[in-house]
Amino acid sequence: MIIIGLTGEKAGGKGTFVTLLCEAAPDKKIVRMGFGDIIGEICDILGKPRTRENMQKIPIALIKEFGESDIITQAMRKRVAALSQGECDILILDGIRRWEDYEYLRSFPANHLVYVTASRWTRFNRARKRNEKVGEAQLTMEQFIAQDQAEIELLVPEIGKKADFRIDNEQPIDYYRMRVEEISDVI
Repeated sequence: MIIIGLTGEKAGGKGTFVTLLCEAAPDKKIVRMGFGDIIGEICDILGKPRTRENMQKIPIALIKEFGESDIITQAMRKRVAALSQGECDILILDGIRRWEDYEYLRSFPANHLVYVTASRWTRFNRARKRNEKVGEAQLTMEQFIAQDQAEIELLVPEIGKKADFRIDNEQPIDYYRMRVEEISDVI
């Protein structure tokens, strides 16, 4: 099984990478597991909306409360371990944001890290347009910048420097598709 870790700032285009990889490798069984999905489920269980603020606060609160900097990574390990043999050819670990996530990715023999990034202005406009998290359509640039500077977001560019592949997602979708196809050919 090949493991692809995705890192990148919010609204940079990580979801688009998953979609394009599935198109580029239709003969492969691809499974996506997101670190953010775990946090989102915790929001749901607690009855809290999946706002960007809540999604950023929950992992920090868990780490502080339990003293385990890899607590979300531990949850991901359990999910990955539950995969059946042959269930997938490519596993995408979406949302590598902490060094513990990075180290977990690199613990697999066949692993690749992809950094998807775009300018803050592009990401701001995408976040407002897609409104994926509660309240994003009404975000101001000042709020977006504050979210970019949240503790859980700060390591993304540093982790991105260690990526095997970098996609600057400012170009038209055809350029992005070409880059994903190139990556697909290598992995």
